[in-house]
Amino acid sequence: MSFQTINNPPSSHTTLSEIKNLKKLNSSNFLSWQRSIVASLGMRNLEHLLDLNKPNDEYPKQKQTVFYFIVGHLDAENYDKFVSKDSKDPSKLWCSIKEHYSSTPTENVASHIVKLFRIKFPSSSSGLSESISLFSSTLNLL
Repeated sequence: MSFQTINNPPSSHTTLSEIKNLKKLNSSNFLSWQRSIVASLGMRNLEHLLDLNKPNDEYPKQKQTVFYFIVGHLDAENYDKFVSKDSKDPSKLWCSIKEHYSSTPTENVASHIVKLFRIKFPSSSSGLSESISLFSSTLNLL
């Protein structure tokens, strides 16, 4: 979630398509991305559509909106990994994404540790905050 999102959150009557400052999910920002998505949907009382345990068949238009909102905030790699033409269910999509990024099998842990070692911290202040943010979000995945 960006600093601007925290200080200037969208109002409850802002449509999901008007939210432009949410970053797309990539291999290193799952936790912040997840919080941003849940907060954005929560402000519109749509977060219940992410829960597999709650029946939500009576909300077809809202389900479609939430599905495409999530899809619109996936990078190309995650889109290819999680989106199929056969399912437009936001709760199944959400569950797949969470299971993938929340699990810590040995190969995921090893991959994240390698990413940590590859992060370069510049000697000047230029780019330092991005490096720290990347390090922090990667560390949170462990």
